[in-house]
Amino acid sequence: MYAVVDVETSGMTSTNCKITDIAIIIHDGEKIVEEFKSLVNPERKISRKITRLTGIDNEMVKHAPKFYEIAKDVFKLTEGKVFVAHNVSFDYRIIRKEFEELGGEFIRRQLCTVRTARRLISGSKSYSLGNICADLGIPITDRHRAYGDALATSKLFELLVVMSKEEGNTLFPPKEKKRKLAAIPPLLPRKIYDELPARTGIYYFHNKLGEVIYVGKANNIKQRCLSHFHDKGKKEIAMCEQTANITYEITGSELVALLLESSEIKTLLPRYNHAQKRLRESHELYEYLNREGIKELRVGKRELGSSPIATFYSKGQAERFMHDFVSKYMLCQRYTGLEKTKSACFSFRIKTCKGICCEQESTLQYNNRVDQAISQLMIRHNECIVLDKGRSEEECALVHLLSTGYKGFGYIPSTDRIMSFDEFLPYVNPKDDNGDVQRIIRNYMLNHPELRVIEKDSSSQ
Repeated sequence: MYAVVDVETSGMTSTNCKITDIAIIIHDGEKIVEEFKSLVNPERKISRKITRLTGIDNEMVKHAPKFYEIAKDVFKLTEGKVFVAHNVSFDYRIIRKEFEELGGEFIRRQLCTVRTARRLISGSKSYSLGNICADLGIPITDRHRAYGDALATSKLFELLVVMSKEEGNTLFPPKEKKRKLAAIPPLLPRKIYDELPARTGIYYFHNKLGEVIYVGKANNIKQRCLSHFHDKGKKEIAMCEQTANITYEITGSELVALLLESSEIKTLLPRYNHAQKRLRESHELYEYLNREGIKELRVGKRELGSSPIATFYSKGQAERFMHDFVSKYMLCQRYTGLEKTKSACFSFRIKTCKGICCEQESTLQYNNRVDQAISQLMIRHNECIVLDKGRSEEECALVHLLSTGYKGFGYIPSTDRIMSFDEFLPYVNPKDDNGDVQRIIRNYMLNHPELRVIEKDSSSQ
């Protein structure tokens, strides 16, 4: 299956631009089977050149969903499919960057219709989407809009599939894999790459002075490093040109790899890591009881000695979280600081608030839902040890969690017989707790319910 993708962005280059328009057409190689399209609020100004080119202006995207609101749809639609685009490196790089800014990873096999067309269709003066479609009689409606371009690309793709079958199934050239394996950074000895393990852990890119310039996490370290080498983004190219050595640490556990990566980035501050280098959280989410006895939630600047429900690195990050949080748990915008009104909030009018703001819901019912929502932000309700795969069959990884945060991780021999909770603690290496690691743990445990969890007040779970 294939996902034919096109994006429009807020700027002319991929360096600082954000998605404004996206279309995904799912194709089985013969026909379209599913479609997705949406304008996207880029949370920044759209350049005039882009508006003249695409027709998309700031007013059009003002009330469109932000990327994090459609990220789940984009991820699921493209999962397990070949990512197809005309000049695929641009669209793929833009989407991958959006996921990286959300703290996620986006890796897909790619197919470029420009390169494929050059190989299968000779003699064309230009292989731009407009010219090649004109040569082949493929109509394009809404040129430079995501859906119009994606639809034209899907029609081009259908022709390329037919041509590739006539040429002996050469949609993916047989020498592609061999060519890719040879493309390693010029300063990196081939032996170092060849000896990288295909195992779970973290890896470090070093420059010729031995300085760590990048830290990453991977379930397959060797394959992940290779994906860096083939990324055509300016940052990736500059980073790889400076890479003279790669070291690594096997963790066995993906959760431990994520936690160790976060810790190392904050400690080493590598030049090419950005998302988790921020050391200080500037804003917090707190709760208080107002005069009417209603529990209100507010975001404000972080204060020393406070005990917040959640912390954030910027006001924008906090606001994005609150909009999603309030919507998910049907809380009231009036009592969460999102809307200044003395009457019914906008959410009540669109039936995403149950009416505490206009006496349609009791204070007790609303406060109980606030408590339930807040409880979902806790890593665990009780202190516990999480057990996961170790670096070998002879050991297990363990992560120590409190109800209020994270203590650290370590490894324990599989043969050790643990009779009480406290016997785990000497194996734990203390680590710093922060909003990033809490997010990592919360998301990982939500997606891995099979993990073995040992509560402090019980022998096992």
